[in-house]
This record gives sequence, C-alpha cells and structure tokens, in this order.
Amino acid sequence: MILFRPAVVTLVLLGTSALAQDAPNPYEGNWTGTCGVPFELEIHGNAGKWKPHANKGITKNNPCAAYEKPVTVEMATAEHFVFMVKGSEALQGCPDVKLAFHPVDATHLEATRRPGAITTSECNMNRP
Repeated sequence: MILFRPAVVTLVLLGTSALAQDAPNPYEGNWTGTCGVPFELEIHGNAGKWKPHANKGITKNNPCAAYEKPVTVEMATAEHFVFMVKGSEALQGCPDVKLAFHPVDATHLEATRRPGAITTSECNMNRP
C-alpha cells in the first residue's frame, strides 16, 4: 500500500491544479477601447479576438492595424488582466504585443505602465 500513496498524492495534486486553471475569467465578454486605434475585444475563457477599427490613413501606413488578431490570455485576476495580441498569426511581419491592464472599476480597465512596454496609460477599455 505504501507504493500507491505517491501515485494518489500526484493524482490529487494534478486534479487540484486542473481546477485552478479552469477558474472563470473575470474579464470574459466583450470590450471596446483605444490603444493607438479604437478596438473591440472579445474574450472567451483564455482566448479571444482583437478587432481594430483603424481608419484608412492608418492602415495604409500600417497594414497590421487593419487585421483581426487572435488573443491569448496570460493572466486574469482581480488585479491584473494580461493578454497577448498575436499579430504574427494575422499577417506575416506583424508584431505580437503583450498588453497589461488593471481595473479602475467594474467596467473600466487601464493599461499598466511597465518600463520598456508598449502599453501606456493611453490604452483603456470598457464594457459596452
């Protein structure tokens, strides 16, 4: 019976970590905002879509601003919402951009300033 205990402990620990990963994302749903250009963001679990609404002048000079991009959520806690906008999957040569937001209230998020990060306080989003 002693041989089975490590296996049971391992299974219990694996089950617990799987439950933690399945915690609901508090930012799930639809958002609108601005971060260089106006955008819509759809989040479903740990994935979503970034839909920019750039005008033709911007997209002419920066074709990356014209395409819908997949999103991967890296952190979704009460204090932080961090996700990667995968531009490289939408159009070859477009950058992947990590955005880090913090809640201001239940319906408004602002970007977190980090040294060397693309995000600035000019990035914000709201639930419509």
